[in-house]
Amino acid sequence: KLEQAKEKLEEEIENKKNKPNFKALYGCELEMSENYLNVVFNKREQELDNATFVVFDVETTGFNAGIGDSIIEIGAVKVKNGIVQEERFDELINPGHPIDPVITNLTGISDYKVKDCDNEENVTKRFLEWIGDLPMVAHNAKFDISFIEMAMKKYNLGEFKNTVIDTLE
Repeated sequence: KLEQAKEKLEEEIENKKNKPNFKALYGCELEMSENYLNVVFNKREQELDNATFVVFDVETTGFNAGIGDSIIEIGAVKVKNGIVQEERFDELINPGHPIDPVITNLTGISDYKVKDCDNEENVTKRFLEWIGDLPMVAHNAKFDISFIEMAMKKYNLGEFKNTVIDTLE
């Protein structure tokens, strides 16, 4: 029996030598992050469980609101108690100049689609009126909000104060 136990132990040691140092867990994605996540902007004390909030997205002429790129579409829905409401906001915007073909390819928004649309100032005013002071949710919200804030600055529309939750993180 001692000889059998010794053989079994040697066999297990040999088996362990051939195994990798880790076990793959398929379907599991791990992400390193800071100890804090910056996912809420313009924080206010408010109940979010039963609140109506706005889920929104913008399409733009480029990637930098600060160097002349502008909004070419704002799309949003209101959600209450987890249910998307019928009230929606979706407007194309004429940027006043040709849209780069790369942006058209990326967004599907062409010069032809926006030729008869309103300008960024008027659409932004309507959007701000539509959202009121509701909390907002967006994926990569920093990007979207940078364009809303820049439009507000360009057209003297005040300061953006809505609470925003970013789903990117």
